[in-house]
Amino acid sequence: MEIELEETVELKKEQVLVMINIMDTCAKRGAFEGSELESVGKFRGILAGFVQPPEDNQDSDLADPE
Repeated sequence: MEIELEETVELKKEQVLVMINIMDTCAKRGAFEGSELESVGKFRGILAGFVQPPEDNQDSDLADPE
């Protein structure tokens, strides 16, 4: 699925982390069907790549604030 954007969008690191946390919460609550999990996971990985250094790509910085 390719989406072309005509404008550049700027997001803060905190906003990307919120999106990742929302995706994780939705997945934990069963909001995604099995056939959707692969694409959701790929997109989550893309987002995580924006906020984490490549050599330390672990979920420790993305932990729920609970």
